[in-house]
Amino acid sequence: MEPHPVGSIRGRGSHVGVRQRGRRRNVGQLTQSAVINLAVSAAIGTGGAGTPVDLSAAYNVYGIYKNGSTYTAGGLAGDGYSYKLLTPSRIPNGAQFNFGPPDQPDAVSGTGQPVALPAGQFSRLSLLASGVNRANGASYYRRLPGGSTSQFSQTFSDWFVPGNYSGEMNAVAMAYRNERNGAQDDRTFNLYGYGFNIDRTKTVQSFTLPNNRDLLVLALSLEGGL
Repeated sequence: MEPHPVGSIRGRGSHVGVRQRGRRRNVGQLTQSAVINLAVSAAIGTGGAGTPVDLSAAYNVYGIYKNGSTYTAGGLAGDGYSYKLLTPSRIPNGAQFNFGPPDQPDAVSGTGQPVALPAGQFSRLSLLASGVNRANGASYYRRLPGGSTSQFSQTFSDWFVPGNYSGEMNAVAMAYRNERNGAQDDRTFNLYGYGFNIDRTKTVQSFTLPNNRDLLVLALSLEGGL
């Protein structure tokens, strides 16, 4: 599906990991083949570059759960990411991202609301996000002076169905998701990375997601600060 602006950045849903098909070889009349899934994930920990943005004031969805937790408020199609697999922080492409606490609101869904950013001059806005139910949307950041805005379009992948869209990277591939009954769904679920260049001569103020409940942002970072 082609990206389309709905505010300022766009999104859509999906899957992470690299898939490789093994070589085929003929043994008499038998043909053997193998499919290998290689999960590629960002480094765990702190010490990455950039300024991680505190999104706690904007959290409106439960997206991360401790293993074994039971709940009725899962923000990703009723289920959620595993806190054990996701960990508190990640460093994709050298940038620092911090996640919210498990078993409580810890993600931002698209409701058309502005998300406040720390005042400063930066060259890049990056986020870790995902879609569910083949989400699609857009977002924008607002900058000062003058309250001008800049809009970006991006298609986001569903956390289970990777689309490998332009501008999208596989940030964290997880071997399962946590279900609302405390069980695990042992398939690969993903979190994706997106980055947008911004004018470093301007001071950022806020970032606005489109009105799309199925588009979820779990972490955001500003890079290239003066």
